[in-house]
Amino acid sequence: MEFLAWQELAVASASLLVGAVVLGTAGFGMGLTSVPVMLLVIEPETVVLTMNTLALVTYALVLFHTRSSLPVREMTPIGLAGVAAVPFGVYFLSSADASVLRISIAMLILLLAVVAILNIQRPFPKPRIVGPAIGFAVGVILVTLGIGGPLLVLFLLAKGTLRQELRASTAYYFLLVLAVGVTGYAVAGLFTAERVTLVMVVSVPVLIGYWISTLLVHRLNENAFRHLVIAVIVATSVMVLGREAVRF
Repeated sequence: MEFLAWQELAVASASLLVGAVVLGTAGFGMGLTSVPVMLLVIEPETVVLTMNTLALVTYALVLFHTRSSLPVREMTPIGLAGVAAVPFGVYFLSSADASVLRISIAMLILLLAVVAILNIQRPFPKPRIVGPAIGFAVGVILVTLGIGGPLLVLFLLAKGTLRQELRASTAYYFLLVLAVGVTGYAVAGLFTAERVTLVMVVSVPVLIGYWISTLLVHRLNENAFRHLVIAVIVATSVMVLGREAVRF
């Protein structure tokens, strides 16, 4: 990977800033918001690695501010199941075809966007069994594609989880999984000098985005914000799929 041009850095910085605002406000959604835009200018492996590394820092900040609302006993088995999925995700990320990754990411994002638009909230049967299963599935998707949070969020919402508890729970889960996942990237030799430099450069807008989210979290009209984010998700995902269709 050659180091990115300033235009590509600008796109990555802007999308990650918005993604950090979304994550800090809602407790998830950084990948859904940032990944489709970044895929337009950066190859998928670098996008996923960069996004997950920076999300690790952002989730740590979210958990620090919501730690009093964390149901540790309930979320630990789900988090450990996600950790167990990390080797599978690292393997898929390092071996999958770039075009297949782009299409998979965009299609999964569109599917999750439809679920969000329809506001589907149905209780899951046997949550003590289903919870770790979902934790494992999200772990694979997260490490491979950089997304997957909405699946975990839908599970928590179906259980009647309140907002602060939801933000703490998702931050705890993703912190566990991403800490192991980013370590796995390093062991697999995926951190090149160019990628490390990219992470360092775009960490500044990510921190700015999180700071903005702390100002918005208690003031923003969540319904309007949710609709705006979904519109951006759908539009950018369609752009990615369109570009891949043209290539074929």
